[in-house]
Amino acid sequence: SPEKLVGRVAVVNISVKEPVTETRLAPEGTAAGLSAIIPEGYRAMTVAVNDVVGISGFIMPGTLVDVVVVIDPQQSNGMQQGPISKIVLQNIKVLANGQNIDKPDNQRDANSVKAVTLLVTPEQAEKLALASNEGRLQLMMRNSIDQGDEQTKGVDKRQLLGGDRAV
Repeated sequence: SPEKLVGRVAVVNISVKEPVTETRLAPEGTAAGLSAIIPEGYRAMTVAVNDVVGISGFIMPGTLVDVVVVIDPQQSNGMQQGPISKIVLQNIKVLANGQNIDKPDNQRDANSVKAVTLLVTPEQAEKLALASNEGRLQLMMRNSIDQGDEQTKGVDKRQLLGGDRAV
């Protein structure tokens, strides 16, 4: 009934003539805005991006990404071994690009943003904070159907220059 909708916030876009169900609404008493779409047990964390890191502005709210860090680790004797790249988070949902939490009407239009807000668990937030502070982040867009995690060893300069076989 319409009375039950007063003061409620939608967590997904609802089209005209589409039924409004409980699953499309935030819990009663939830404030509007970004906090309404953060599920229990998750956090929203924003990372700085540029056109390269943010995949030329094509990352939209709802997109799934993997996070790669390029970092210079120190060996136990304090010597540098050179930079390595490693996937640190996988299958992470983008909540917002810039201050936009809605997908644009025309999803083909890329926009330049300086920040992307990601939906992460507290443990993932710790990884993301360290990675963004100690290294350079790169986001990789993934297909929304591909939910699998890939186990990689990372790559350093030696492996990079060793070449690769065609797959």
